[in-house]
Amino acid sequence: MHDEPNLPNYGMRGHGARLQEGMVIAVEPMVNAGRPEVRMRDEWVAETADGSPRRTSNTPWRLPQRPWILTRPKEMTGPSW
Repeated sequence: MHDEPNLPNYGMRGHGARLQEGMVIAVEPMVNAGRPEVRMRDEWVAETADGSPRRTSNTPWRLPQRPWILTRPKEMTGPSW
């Protein structure tokens, strides 16, 4: 599932790799509702150390016109970009 390129989710705006048309990537910042400490359940799954809820990823697809968020919940309204 995980493949090159590895793109960090931090840095200076306008610097770094640019998404090319047709690319699909996983954006995986971990946003915790509780404390910032995390633990690894296994090689792939990170969870909060205090058991608080977290949100960890979205999957955008770079189309010619704009990105499309493939992991957007169906109940959301409005544009998917």
